Amino acid sequence: MGHYVPDWEVTNNDLTDVMETTDEWIRERTGIEARRYGKKFEETTTTMGTEAAKRAIQNAGIQKEDIDFIIFAT
Repeated sequence: MGHYVPDWEVTNNDLTDVMETTDEWIRERTGIEARRYGKKFEETTTTMGTEAAKRAIQNAGIQKEDIDFIIFAT
């Protein structure tokens, strides 16, 4: 298995700077404390998926030539 998580993190406290809300209000209703976003124009679902696939291949100890196909969904 492989995964990729973008570096740009937006916390609930970050949202309180631009919205009339609190960390507690968001957390109580959604369970979310922070969310991650790809860098605009640099990280796309394709680039993030590619990085996750590279990590999965490395973790599995196989070569990319050993793979017949990949199913990718967002």
